[in-house]
Amino acid sequence: MKGLFILLLFISWFTSINAQVILVPRWDVRTCVPTGITKPETKIGQSADIQPDIALYGWKKISPKQIRTDIKFTIKKLKKKHFDINWEGREKEIISGLNNIAEIQESISLDSFLTRLKAVISTIDDGHTRIVSAKLKRNKSGFKCVMVDEETILLRLPNFTSRWKLKRTLRKFKILKKNPKINRIIIDIRGNLVGYSNLVQDFLENTMTKDFQLFEWTKIKRKNSALEIPVNLVRRIQKYKREGDYFVKRGKLVKVKNQNHIEHKYLLVDSTIISGAMLATYHLKKDGYLVLGSDPSSLFNTFGNNTAVVLPRSGFYLYIATSRLIVDENSKHRNDDMLHCDYPLINGQIPVGLIENPANK
Repeated sequence: MKGLFILLLFISWFTSINAQVILVPRWDVRTCVPTGITKPETKIGQSADIQPDIALYGWKKISPKQIRTDIKFTIKKLKKKHFDINWEGREKEIISGLNNIAEIQESISLDSFLTRLKAVISTIDDGHTRIVSAKLKRNKSGFKCVMVDEETILLRLPNFTSRWKLKRTLRKFKILKKNPKINRIIIDIRGNLVGYSNLVQDFLENTMTKDFQLFEWTKIKRKNSALEIPVNLVRRIQKYKREGDYFVKRGKLVKVKNQNHIEHKYLLVDSTIISGAMLATYHLKKDGYLVLGSDPSSLFNTFGNNTAVVLPRSGFYLYIATSRLIVDENSKHRNDDMLHCDYPLINGQIPVGLIENPANK
């Protein structure tokens, strides 16, 4: 009798599992989520400089001596690691602002210290240098490539750092694109925080219809001696040439092959995208994609790479721009005005008119 009861339980469990596997939800082409499911607000990917840090450390204090230690450390790292702290002629203003914080003569809360540091660090405004209370976390889940309907592919990419997840997703994308019925592509990179340029290039090779140059040139700070070059940069430096105080590398032209022409192409973005996602947006917009959503935050105005250091006393994370990448020598000095959306999303949905007739701009 007991064995029969256990068998019935097993059959019930097995049936429920199979039912979950067999069930395939219908997709809504406008919301890009399965029907009957409410799309949650995108919280991941909030920019580091607008993440709410208030009241995280309100009860903790930092002493004047500890403040001076952190400020000295911050100035040293900025001068050593930043590609050019004076890139807009504001080095003296930045260093002076940090030294003013070091003159505090009484203990203050960590919240207050972080607020003061942000006010100074944000003036560097190079697109990557920022200070936050905790290490930035990338969104590792959510890679998706599905058929929304018989003629629409939805490609969802939460970051450009998870190499194997990205490659598997793009492999499926390439297979689905071969279907002659495909006439619409929707790429969703909302909340995409970080990215590596080589993975952005892999992505663009699978989505662009025209040959492209990922960047015109990029530069990093030239060291006084080869011995000062960090180990992880040695191989990269071999591909650079010396120009004054910098190592400069020219971008190569990428030949796009075997790309089927898709008539209707959409890219979904939001104000939080930075780094590789912004670079991808720049190129896809030039390739004819309609960019839908909200404009990237104006603080993130250049492309490049960064590295993180931890302040010894407060434990705050200081992200420092180590290189600057110029996508086009004819482009503006700053990229604030380069990435504007063509249309907003209406209550998180693609406007009806664009789905019915995308040519109506």
